[in-house]
Amino acid sequence: MYNSTGLAIFSFRHRVEPALVIWSLILCLVGRACNIFPLAILVNRFREHQITRRMMFIMWFSGLRGAISYALSLHLEFSDETRHVIITSTLIIVLVTTLVFGGSTMPLMKILQTSSNQKIGRRRRGRKGKTAISLSKTKEWVSQLITYS
Repeated sequence: MYNSTGLAIFSFRHRVEPALVIWSLILCLVGRACNIFPLAILVNRFREHQITRRMMFIMWFSGLRGAISYALSLHLEFSDETRHVIITSTLIIVLVTTLVFGGSTMPLMKILQTSSNQKIGRRRRGRKGKTAISLSKTKEWVSQLITYS
């Protein structure tokens, strides 16, 4: 009964309800958006370095996983038929969010970074002496070492 998500595909009889899977996935995305965006805006009131809209979008897009939800679905006490539908739906959502959303996070970040670099490049020409903010401490330390050398 305690198996990994990958092995769960072969471990029991599945019963797919497409409408339940689609609506569950949509509601997961909506619920995540209802948490990420308002909380990030609230947190920005108290932060020196703001969470940009792009960062909020990446947090919303790439944060959907479900190993815990899958583990919880294994412990539901319903009839076998209902339990199989819920476990199968949860498993499909976990796999879709991991493979599709997780797999496309890096290309999405590259696309957003490219468009961000173009805007920063335009800003740099207009402002003399201003530098872009980096969220990477390693990159920041390396640039400081190079500057001081």
